[in-house]
Amino acid sequence: MIGGVYQIRNVQTGDRYVGRAISFARRCQEHRTLLRGGRHTSIYLQNAWNKYGEQAFVFEPLLLCLPDEAIRIEQKLLDRGTARYNLSRSAVSQVRAGEKRDPEIVKKIATANRGKRRTPEQCARMSAALTGRVSPRKGAILSAETREKIRVALAGRPIPAETRAKMSASRMGHAVSEATRQKLREAMLRRNQGL
Repeated sequence: MIGGVYQIRNVQTGDRYVGRAISFARRCQEHRTLLRGGRHTSIYLQNAWNKYGEQAFVFEPLLLCLPDEAIRIEQKLLDRGTARYNLSRSAVSQVRAGEKRDPEIVKKIATANRGKRRTPEQCARMSAALTGRVSPRKGAILSAETREKIRVALAGRPIPAETRAKMSASRMGHAVSEATRQKLREAMLRRNQGL
């Protein structure tokens, strides 16, 4: 994975959001998913996205570097005051994508939340907020090119024995139709013939 410091720049205004990531591609996708769904944590970036549209924004890697150096560089960029879409002016104010929290902090958070119950009003508000929300990829029809990219990315990836056992157990007792068996045979023949 390639990581470092990146920016999301509004090409119409020049305003930007800066951040760091262990994987630029994954972090870019996370931002896009949140922005398209109207749920981005930066209200400034979300409002600008809503106003100018997706086509007005570019995701640009700025520097490839190690995580410790990325924090320092991100902080320098935030200190300059040019990252107008960032809510926080601290590069270490929150856990970012791919980073692990200190186990002591995790324990403190768990202890603080233990035993807390949501009120019926809170549950109703959460339910109302989520009603009708659909995953942006749910039901999407992938192009042949996209399917091929996914196939190539996953080809040769080893599947752990524990995962294989779970997959096998989940299929136990499922009847496979003759049509499906025929499709599987044909796919296996094509694979063996290198087609």
